[in-house]
Amino acid sequence: DKKEVSDNELIGLYAELYTICRYEDSLGLGQYWQSRDRMKFDFSISDKVKLEVKATTKNSRTHHFRHEQLMTEIYEIYVLSYMLRYDDEGLPLYDLIIKSKEYLDSDPRKLLKINQVLKNANEDRLKNLRFNQDFTEENMHFYRAIDIPKFNENTPNGVANAEYDCSLDNVNCFEETDAIQVFKKIVEEKENV
Repeated sequence: DKKEVSDNELIGLYAELYTICRYEDSLGLGQYWQSRDRMKFDFSISDKVKLEVKATTKNSRTHHFRHEQLMTEIYEIYVLSYMLRYDDEGLPLYDLIIKSKEYLDSDPRKLLKINQVLKNANEDRLKNLRFNQDFTEENMHFYRAIDIPKFNENTPNGVANAEYDCSLDNVNCFEETDAIQVFKKIVEEKENV
């Protein structure tokens, strides 16, 4: 199953794996990561709380969303937005893949997903896709989907796959410490059930 992985897919994977590695100690996010590509949300913290990860290499914080990723009637949705800057001395995607395998080793479906990228993307390509880590840290922000500009209605009957771009440049971010507290509380509640 040789399927060429696009640059956009690799950039998205970089942000998702960065999220897993960064929050492994505090939240163990790897266990909530989507087991298949193209699921509606990148992380399902619970049946109601979702986390979508978006990344851009542009100079404005604009991301592409499916309409359902922002509709908050059913879910409490958070978006972790990354702005990334290419850097020859930055953190390579290859290193993130290897590190994240440690956190995903108990779930064969997630390991398979990672191994398919390793198989289908040239190793040099993965090692050369590098982003400045200080810039990444400085420019990663959480948002609540309820605060993101969107069409404020459910998808009408007869309409499918509605997608659009949203600029988060003028949206107030949700403090990282607050987001971690929200997720921690849900994780603890699930463990106590």
